[in-house]
Amino acid sequence: MSSLSLDITDFILMRKLRIYPIMASKSKLSAEQVFSIVLENMEQFVKPKLAIIDSLTTFITHTSIEETMTFFESSKSLCDKGTSIIAVVNSYAFSEADLGRVRSMCDAHLRLRTEQVGDIMVKVLEVAKVRGAEMSTGNVVSFDVEPMLGMRIIPTRRSTYDGRTGPPRAGGTAIQPRLTGSEDTATLPEKGGLHQWQAGCGSD
Repeated sequence: MSSLSLDITDFILMRKLRIYPIMASKSKLSAEQVFSIVLENMEQFVKPKLAIIDSLTTFITHTSIEETMTFFESSKSLCDKGTSIIAVVNSYAFSEADLGRVRSMCDAHLRLRTEQVGDIMVKVLEVAKVRGAEMSTGNVVSFDVEPMLGMRIIPTRRSTYDGRTGPPRAGGTAIQPRLTGSEDTATLPEKGGLHQWQAGCGSD
């Protein structure tokens, strides 16, 4: 965070922010053991309002889908007690069928990727699913992260390729700067919820 000129020292000292590394390889823990330890610590000791697990990719790719579903089911029970959990998983960790099963259990599914807009690369956040959200103009937000500011929205819009807006990107769409209109927004549920943040490389 210091590289972004955003100091979090005070939050750590006041114990409002806690960071726990998972040294699974050194401890020779299986994915099932890691899942159990993470859930047990959140439920019995830490009891956070918001927990971000970054990332589960290594463990999910070394365990069965049944064990993964069990982890998400247990996470869901914690959400019912008021804890919001964001689980970060790379896009290659799931097959399409398994992703559908996991997604059905989550309150939100966000896809994060990078795309080229003109001569620059921007980060794109796609809201694939948010239970109980109110969306104003769309489900795709382009942004960048700047020092001292954090997340800065880059106004863009998607349009179906009609031969006049430039070469289409994947899926037959073109990305151009938005000329008018408000920014794309999505409101997450206020209560505890289970969210899946899927990171990917390039266009989906």
